[in-house]
Amino acid sequence: MATILKIVGGNIRRMRKAKRLTLEQLAEKAESNPKYLGGVERGEENIGLRKLEQVAAALRVDPYELLLTGDLGELTDELIASIKTADGPTQALILDIVRRVPAWKENLLASLKKQRTPGGKRTHQ
Repeated sequence: MATILKIVGGNIRRMRKAKRLTLEQLAEKAESNPKYLGGVERGEENIGLRKLEQVAAALRVDPYELLLTGDLGELTDELIASIKTADGPTQALILDIVRRVPAWKENLLASLKKQRTPGGKRTHQ
């Protein structure tokens, strides 16, 4: 069973490599330490929500994307356990993120529709 730390860390590593960033480059953009982010990527270090937001911004993705996994049941259990043990302000932030996900999805779909021509081909930008 993958832990939430390994899921988030794996997503950060995958997205960093997809954008051809070194660990040092990502750390600089996210105002962090490369050794710390390396530990996060390996699932050895816990990442706070503010740092998660900074890393997401550096990767140019929405923070929730770093939480996604292929096994939604496992992720749901991990998230619920994490939310239950979080302090009040952190729980409020998580709830705010969860409430925003449907709007982010709608915005993404609308953006993708605008990028397509009437014939179904993507436009070049």
